Amino acid sequence: MKRLLTILTMATLTLSMSAQSKLASELGEYRGFSSVYISKAMLRMFGSSGKIDGIGKVSPKAINNLDGIYIFSADESSYIGQLKSVTKKHVDKDKYELLMQNKDGEDFSNIYMREEKKGKRELVLFAGGEDEVSVIILIGDISLEDIQEINK
Repeated sequence: MKRLLTILTMATLTLSMSAQSKLASELGEYRGFSSVYISKAMLRMFGSSGKIDGIGKVSPKAINNLDGIYIFSADESSYIGQLKSVTKKHVDKDKYELLMQNKDGEDFSNIYMREEKKGKRELVLFAGGEDEVSVIILIGDISLEDIQEINK
């Protein structure tokens, strides 16, 4: 049963990523990264609680505006370097706009945004340090208000 669930999850992840995010699609091809995909249907199931592991509490309005969330992380040095380089390559090549940058020694957190078609946006939260790196990709009709709700 666990194997079947894993296969279904990976199939869903692969199909969803190809239509949504070039960055998520490429990151999904690498072994060594932990990855999670949360679909729009699953987001709706969070209901009024709005609590999403790895992100925190998100308002129901912000959840309704999201089409999907991808979460990638690495905690081994060789994979940390890969995750950083692939993310940086896409941020530069696909012309993401830097919204926020924070650096404290080895620790960093950056938020990038790219406008998609028909008002859709792709928001990339890229954070980490010496021992771990995470990339969270939010896709949907995300407003400044929604971003503020996520950051609370």
